[in-house]
Amino acid sequence: VEHIALHSASSTGGSQHYISCAQLKVTGGGSGNPTNLLSFPGAYSPNDPGILINIYYPVPTSYTPPGGPVWQG
Repeated sequence: VEHIALHSASSTGGSQHYISCAQLKVTGGGSGNPTNLLSFPGAYSPNDPGILINIYYPVPTSYTPPGGPVWQG
């Protein structure tokens, strides 16, 4: 799990990235095969929406998280 602090993200390099742990319980079967996977480092660019954003003024009415699409498998 990644947390991105945006309080200083209005300038390039201002976002702060933190990792944390999560506990998941996967149940059932499945044979899905996700595509469009991301690799770290390199998944984000310093100028990506969601990485370079001013959260103070004007206050955003929406937010697009960085990275690829959520897999719908």
